[in-house]
Amino acid sequence: MQESMEQLRIKALEFQNKLQEPISTDDAESCLVRITEVEIMMVESGKLLADAKFHQDTEQSKLKEILADLNANVSASTLNNYIKSRTINENYMVNWFERINRSSTHLCENLRTVISYRKEEMRNLNYKI
Repeated sequence: MQESMEQLRIKALEFQNKLQEPISTDDAESCLVRITEVEIMMVESGKLLADAKFHQDTEQSKLKEILADLNANVSASTLNNYIKSRTINENYMVNWFERINRSSTHLCENLRTVISYRKEEMRNLNYKI
């Protein structure tokens, strides 16, 4: 079942806020917890991106049918621009979830780097004792 546009907006805000939380580079344990949360968010955002695209496709299809019925004599690029301008909210949600999905991927990589660094640091400390 697809989420409504309002539900998508609420989830996008929630995810955006989670992505903007600072990384604790001093604590590998908190990074391990955070990476699990971010990976779950990444999976959820992929599904929500599909929902946003469903809404976008639905609205664009409706407009295309209306325009076809009108048999308007305008260029294809003009029609496409008109459709994009009439589905601005749907386009926005698609773009936002694409960005959330990419950002969560990058955040996971950053967290893995911090964890690896802390792991190597602990290994080096153990060798020096």
